[in-house]
Amino acid sequence: MQTTYPHQYVERETSRIVNEPLFGDRIIRYVYSSQRESTSTLFRMLTSARISRLLAYFNYDIPLGDAFTGGRALLQKLGVDMSECLDSPESLNTARKVFERKIRYWENRPMPMEENRIVS
Repeated sequence: MQTTYPHQYVERETSRIVNEPLFGDRIIRYVYSSQRESTSTLFRMLTSARISRLLAYFNYDIPLGDAFTGGRALLQKLGVDMSECLDSPESLNTARKVFERKIRYWENRPMPMEENRIVS
């Protein structure tokens, strides 16, 4: 039996541990499940580089963005604070643009100036 753990992060202001919903979570869990241990020809084909690129295109880059990946709905589901973003919500019309969005890190996520600090 496989145990799955939620993806979590610590909220800076409150030090509260928050569960983060992952995009495509069910698909990832299936692909890496123990049922897939005995790889068949079909499974090897479905996990090939070519199919992987095709799936990435449909999941992250498809021009019809909002219709398939949710655009604004995805922003809300992931709890994105748009006040931190440089781009307008309308421009974040594909999943890739949502994940690669530019934030005002200098205002919202300042880093310590000390050289001996590690930031991740």
